[in-house]
Amino acid sequence: MNGSPKPRQTCLLPDGNIGRKNPNFDAVCFHAQQAVEKYLKAVFQESGAMIPRVHSLIELLALISTNDASFLLIQGNANVLEGYAVQFRYPGMSADRSEAKQALAAAERLCSFVRIN
Repeated sequence: MNGSPKPRQTCLLPDGNIGRKNPNFDAVCFHAQQAVEKYLKAVFQESGAMIPRVHSLIELLALISTNDASFLLIQGNANVLEGYAVQFRYPGMSADRSEAKQALAAAERLCSFVRIN
């Protein structure tokens, strides 16, 4: 990515929450997914392509991989984050520290991959 600051700031956002006294693990997972979604959409923007109006990381990766198959290498990380856009926003399910750490690690791997490709 050509130094686009907004996605980079977004990718750094969720990890600050995990170290708080009463961390909101649901928010960490949600923001990790959102950061990656923005990074993937930045790939479209930088190539001059129309940004798809989808929120599925798997779907975004599939679209990107039609032009760059290397993006399929990070699909496992996207699978970790796929449901976090909505999963913990409704009553009944909550993330724990382990899920939040896993989400952050997956998001960092995905964001790093996008930055270098």
